[in-house]
Amino acid sequence: MEGQAAFCDGSSASLVRGEMKLEEDEEEFRSCCEDEEVWKEIEEIVKEEPKEDLDEFSVNMFFKGMSIAEDGDSCSGFSGIGVVMERTEHVPVIQVQKKLDFYVEESVADYLALMDGLAEAMQNNIRRVYAFTDSELLYGQITNEEKLEVPLLIALRQRILEHVSNLEAFILKLSPSFDLERPLRLAQCNQFGKHHPEYFNA
Repeated sequence: MEGQAAFCDGSSASLVRGEMKLEEDEEEFRSCCEDEEVWKEIEEIVKEEPKEDLDEFSVNMFFKGMSIAEDGDSCSGFSGIGVVMERTEHVPVIQVQKKLDFYVEESVADYLALMDGLAEAMQNNIRRVYAFTDSELLYGQITNEEKLEVPLLIALRQRILEHVSNLEAFILKLSPSFDLERPLRLAQCNQFGKHHPEYFNA
């Protein structure tokens, strides 16, 4: 694994660099795709992958934001998010899939995917989250507390850290892109599916 950061037991998220160990929406999920084979395929992939010491209160969370700009216009297009949360064996996978009703840069979409994934995890009484991202930008901004200039990203990071403070443990890891294929498919389905759920800010 290229890197990881761990947040444990604390009202605020403080970080230690290096190996990085720390002491420490009302909207229901709705699929934008009606093809049940897509979901069965995803669940089969999950079953084939080994679990990492998960129990009913912990998940491996794979999240991905996606944005497609319209031709000739970098300020408009389509954005969506996908989140897949693996649980202990024989417990259903948790999935989050949303189409944003506004266009954002992909870095912002990644933040929204993580934020919504954490919110969904807490709604399902999850206490420990092991999150995986292929975004070095997000990873550095969250774990290393890099200075942000964009007000929206500042607000989103703060909201994410607030969610994290309510968990017993949160570990963010850098992961190769192929590990994020399932959430990416969910985000892509938002763009090309027949029906699109709206996105509401939490």
